[in-house]
Amino acid sequence: MANAVQKTSDMGPVAAFVASLPEDVKSTAIRMFNAGGEGVALSIARDLLTAADEDALFGETTVEDWTGGLVLKVTDVKLNESGPQFVNDDTIFPVYAVVTGITDDGEDIIVTHGGTNVVAQLISAVRLGLLPVRLMMTVRKTRQGFDVTKLVKAAGDF
Repeated sequence: MANAVQKTSDMGPVAAFVASLPEDVKSTAIRMFNAGGEGVALSIARDLLTAADEDALFGETTVEDWTGGLVLKVTDVKLNESGPQFVNDDTIFPVYAVVTGITDDGEDIIVTHGGTNVVAQLISAVRLGLLPVRLMMTVRKTRQGFDVTKLVKAAGDF
């Protein structure tokens, strides 16, 4: 995506998706899109939220680069507003995702996650109509020692 800032009114299907969000989280998405281009995290979140397809959303990730974790078939995603103790001026998404899924063992599971990349990927997965989708949560340390979490397509079927 180009570095130019896009306003929600210019984002076509993304704007329609934002309009469909519950009122308590809609302002979050609008604020995120209209915030401008400050910082890498905001740019990455904007790219994930505007991904055109499954490949652009989940990308190419190798096991060597990322540590694999939980694998589940994601069947539903809801957004809940984060409590005020989790929100500050640097918060990109003051919401977290409540993910309903099924593990490889067939167990129904509910997982919550508030990471920017993960929330953006889940919002786009819903927008693109990708659910249900089999995903793995992965983590990688940056050179500065921060953990970066993202979702990748998981191999295999249920």
